[in-house]
Amino acid sequence: MNRKPFSWMCPAIGVGTSSILAGQRGVMAVAPIKAGEVIMVMGGPVVDIPTHNQIGSFGEEYGIDISEHFSFCPCNEEELERMPQFFINHSCEPNAGFLDQLQIVALRAIAAGEEITYDYAFVLFSNPGNEHRFQVECRCGTAHCRKQITCDDWQIPELHQKFGRWFQPFLRRRFYDLHPGWAEAAVLEVPCAVESSGPLAKGREVARRAYLAQHPQFAAE
Repeated sequence: MNRKPFSWMCPAIGVGTSSILAGQRGVMAVAPIKAGEVIMVMGGPVVDIPTHNQIGSFGEEYGIDISEHFSFCPCNEEELERMPQFFINHSCEPNAGFLDQLQIVALRAIAAGEEITYDYAFVLFSNPGNEHRFQVECRCGTAHCRKQITCDDWQIPELHQKFGRWFQPFLRRRFYDLHPGWAEAAVLEVPCAVESSGPLAKGREVARRAYLAQHPQFAAE
């Protein structure tokens, strides 16, 4: 039986086949998205570090840090299927970022058919108590690809210079505690909004229903 997702998803997005990682899933734009729009509000099980360490393979592969001590992490396949935030893939040139702990917003206009991405440096924290040290080869293929993604990337000054506003709040705070003289990036500031009515929203709902027909795990029971 299909169950509703824990996370809110903008009608302009859906889970489909990734254009970045062959044979894997990604979150795709099924209709145009404006810069600054809220495209997802994350939900689902939140675990502390000791629990994360005990989860096993899911703890090693999945985890979105929302503070030094807590992260979103599914404990099994059923929970994973209800947490579409884990199907958003990494890019070193992302089109989305974090407005706050929960809301993911578009950093620029996103065309229908584009894959939604954020830089995993926005969420990965090198907590010494966490047994899972995330490191993976980057395959985003962009001009500024770092080739490797690690849980220490949040410390890269150039990323904060360009994307500082869009890191998880606790990582912004930690970076500026380490670099008190650093000027926070403002170049990507965009007004944030939710498109919930009007012709645009109706058109997106049509596209969204078509995606749900292909991906029923994200439909209501």
